[in-house]
Amino acid sequence: MRILTVSSAKIDTRSTASPVIRVRQKFDTLGSLGMAAEYFPRFVNTRLRPHAVDVVLFSCVLGGTGTHVMGKETFDIGPGSVGLTHYGQRHDLLTTATGIEIINLYLDLEAQPLPMLPAPLRPTLSAILAPHPGLVHRLNRRLHVVFDDVERMARPLRAMLREIEDRAAGYEAMTRQALVAFLVELCRVVGERDWLPIVAADAGQPAWLESVRLLLDARYAEPLTLDDMAEHAGVSPEHLCRRFKRYAGVTPIAYLTARRVQAAMWALRTSDEPILRIALASGFNDLSHFNRTFKASVGQTPTGYRNRGDRR
Repeated sequence: MRILTVSSAKIDTRSTASPVIRVRQKFDTLGSLGMAAEYFPRFVNTRLRPHAVDVVLFSCVLGGTGTHVMGKETFDIGPGSVGLTHYGQRHDLLTTATGIEIINLYLDLEAQPLPMLPAPLRPTLSAILAPHPGLVHRLNRRLHVVFDDVERMARPLRAMLREIEDRAAGYEAMTRQALVAFLVELCRVVGERDWLPIVAADAGQPAWLESVRLLLDARYAEPLTLDDMAEHAGVSPEHLCRRFKRYAGVTPIAYLTARRVQAAMWALRTSDEPILRIALASGFNDLSHFNRTFKASVGQTPTGYRNRGDRR
């Protein structure tokens, strides 16, 4: 597995303003399906102009080379490169004069939730892609990974483009299946190596920060306390809170709560278990606290989320 490294190119990533491109207004399928795709056979951009989009964006390179600027990080890109930016995240693609071949995949998780993946892949998907805008933080808002086999990445994307363009009977179901296939392949590739968030490679980050994140990902359903986390890291609770918030953009408790909400979202969409049982299995102590926390994060009550009719 080839891992993209930070480019040594001297690029000024500072920007006084980042325009937001209104993708939702351009594609009707973002409202009806929660997704859209756009193909550029030759995209050329030789001047840095950081911008953002109003949805989740996967930038999937099929051919050519260049540089992907994501916030303050820069990455060399080539065939098989996939860059993920969430709502409002600054980014830009710099190319040579010959340009790159690229497919942009857009997801609006406010219109439609993520599709269900097989159970073994759900933890990976939760780690790399927040299932709701309210659960985005510094560790999951950007991703960069490379497919060694470009066709493995491109095949489901091309199928999605074809279905959306033709609009034949049943295209909605076929488009969703193509999205599932892409996300499955993405999670498989990420799972082939020890995935680290982009910020984990920042200079000066102690290893125990990532160790705490992995602890919370693995044991979110347990009654973990701040003292438990601090003991695991070998630091004081106060120092843990300061460094983890700088690392993740949220406190350890907030990160733990987000993982529990994500687990509950999966369970609400895949089972008919009583909501109280789901709350307890996800790490919440009581139904009242679960209901308040879930609504604050997702914008709906657990019952409302389950009854949206989005389970497929």
